Amino acid sequence: MDLSTFNTKNLITKVRAKPRYRNHSNRKPYQKPKELSVVDPQWEVLDPKPDIHALYKEFNVKFFKGKLPEVDLKWSNRVTKGSGITKRTTTGKYIVRLYKPLLDLRPRSTTVEILLHEMIHVYQLTNGRKDWEHGPTFHYHKRRINKLTGANITAYPDYEEEYDLLKRHWWQCNGPCGEIERRIMNRPPSTKAHKRKCGGKFIKISDPEDSPSKKRRKV
Repeated sequence: MDLSTFNTKNLITKVRAKPRYRNHSNRKPYQKPKELSVVDPQWEVLDPKPDIHALYKEFNVKFFKGKLPEVDLKWSNRVTKGSGITKRTTTGKYIVRLYKPLLDLRPRSTTVEILLHEMIHVYQLTNGRKDWEHGPTFHYHKRRINKLTGANITAYPDYEEEYDLLKRHWWQCNGPCGEIERRIMNRPPSTKAHKRKCGGKFIKISDPEDSPSKKRRKV
């Protein structure tokens, strides 16, 4: 017997009999990156001033299966206790407005919640729901989206504190009552009834920091 042949066969047999495997015991299993919730606080840093049109498209696919129509979506500088509005014109056009002065005083997540609130109304309008506004259909989708995202969509958001902060024109009565009235618009309070009661007149005592009158004083 050829000894060299015998040793080679033995070696091949041993290699086949004892295959070598890499030790993966210390390796961590692959984990898919977790998707951030639409109201995750990290968005305040990653995207503090979101594109509301991009959000509308994203949320339409994510929460409404892409069934919502295109809408006339814009920021509005109107100051009210509300934070948004949705309506349909006589021509069938859908209009959504988000009120910027109030929402600018709130975290980014509030803008997301108000946009989703208005998108539920768009869904109601496009599906001919009889319970328009804040009926069962609204509450069903509100609960559904809140559960999916951890958001806090409500039927009647209360931003009274932010609304009061927007009352930056202050007037004070120069009569006995000395009443102070804060207003959003730069218009003096009505004085007829007040004059009959007190006899005084409202005098402007404070302007917003960015008002033209204050800028003139600084020059």
